[in-house]
Amino acid sequence: MKKDETKSDGKITTAPDGPILRVTFDNPARMNAINSSMWAQIPDIFREAEGDAAIRVIILQGAGERAFSAGADISEFGEARTGDAA
Repeated sequence: MKKDETKSDGKITTAPDGPILRVTFDNPARMNAINSSMWAQIPDIFREAEGDAAIRVIILQGAGERAFSAGADISEFGEARTGDAA
């Protein structure tokens, strides 16, 4: 990643600063619960960081002051379940 580049995709923000890449889960209203769109972005973020020799450290953080992350956004689970699993 280029120095001082900030990329915001959905509710994950990446901000490189020299050898540090800050990855922020930005969904504070839901205690930074990670939705399916956010989960899909995570591998790409790590692959991009892996290809950047300047990045030495990745810091994962949650937006706001209440929580790092509540984990998976289970409100989406009902939409994904069908048939006998529902």
